[in-house]
Amino acid sequence: KYPCMVGFAPNLTFQELTSTNPGFPNKPNANATARLRALSYKLQILRDAVGKPLYINSAFRSDAVNRAVGGVRNSLHLYGCAVDVSIRNLSPAELKTFETAIINSKPCEFIKYDTFYHIGYDFSRLGNQFPTPVTFEEESPELYPPINKPSKTKFDL
Repeated sequence: KYPCMVGFAPNLTFQELTSTNPGFPNKPNANATARLRALSYKLQILRDAVGKPLYINSAFRSDAVNRAVGGVRNSLHLYGCAVDVSIRNLSPAELKTFETAIINSKPCEFIKYDTFYHIGYDFSRLGNQFPTPVTFEEESPELYPPINKPSKTKFDL
């Protein structure tokens, strides 16, 4: 349906996928930006499945943002591969359609919380699989070792 991923999906923007609290640096590098593009197309498919907007709680997180929100050390958010998303005013049938669309999008992480969904994808085919996230000078890079693949898959329907 979306054969050319030059930019972001029609209904999602770079700003939505990188928005965070003011005061925290949150600029993805080129590899994370490429993954965010791919993520935007996965999310567009979910949006199209029910024809309603998605509300992005969090997608890309810099190391500082991830620590501030209590994210796990090897979070896929650090690499532009995960999103916390909510969707409102769905009928039971639409909710089932939405959750089925998530499963069909082949996430490597899928957790249903009370108010949002956490969805993570393996975009290793985009190259430079999960490099060590950029850390600040006062931090030791050894605290954030590179990961080769997500450690867990959790389907919770």
